[in-house]
Amino acid sequence: MNWAAGVRALELVRPIAGEYGLETGDLKPCIAYLLDGNLGVYKPARAAWVIAIELRRMGRAPRDTEVILQKWAWLTGITISQGDLAGAVRNAFKKTPRGDWHYRAPGLRKTSPAYAPLQPLCDSLGCPNQCPPLCSRSPGNCGETFKRFGDLGWPNYLKRKRHSAAVLIYRELCDREGELGLAPGHEIHIADVQLAELTGSSRQHIGTHLRWLHELGLLATLRRGSRRRGEQARATTVARAVPIPRAPLDASPPRTTRARDVPQHRARVVPIRKAS
Repeated sequence: MNWAAGVRALELVRPIAGEYGLETGDLKPCIAYLLDGNLGVYKPARAAWVIAIELRRMGRAPRDTEVILQKWAWLTGITISQGDLAGAVRNAFKKTPRGDWHYRAPGLRKTSPAYAPLQPLCDSLGCPNQCPPLCSRSPGNCGETFKRFGDLGWPNYLKRKRHSAAVLIYRELCDREGELGLAPGHEIHIADVQLAELTGSSRQHIGTHLRWLHELGLLATLRRGSRRRGEQARATTVARAVPIPRAPLDASPPRTTRARDVPQHRARVVPIRKAS
């Protein structure tokens, strides 16, 4: 993708937003480029799905999204059936049994096959600095990673306190930020069952580890989800504290057991009396 395409995408944001009644500050240039009919390697049905995902992110309802897609197909002359348009909207608004969106909107790093075709265009226009919805997510605290967490002594400290699973949970939060293209410290929605599967811990203990991280100042936000009878399950909302604080002074490496530390139990020698 050449530089001219990136410039064109930036120029399209205002007129495309006006044409479809969208907020200029919430429309990504790459999506404006798609709405202008520049599909690239995308097939019409997949392009419609990507646009529907972004309209969902912008707060549009399913019916409103379908109307916009119909207008998009008519204005651009793209050949797509009504069934494919309806299917794109239905899949874009699909949810998991826990109530989360089944498909996430594209973030800073578009590594999935569905969003990878957008990456060359985003690179050419200078994403995220030139992308209004994502420029606020530009990782200003990019050094606050799991490596930094380790350098500050937290893994050793938590292991000494018998909270090894908390280290795995923190790593997962860091990895999830990267997957979603979020800056360190951005809020993340995640279910306890996911954390339990990733850490090998029981669901009952996940809350304890999260509260421990929060009390230690490693989490800036912790809003526990719920799963009451008759209600839809809600995910837990967490956000890491940045910059990461330093671990307490007793975060020295756990002491390993050495052979000479193990008590040596010697057999008692009982003298044998000779028979008289």
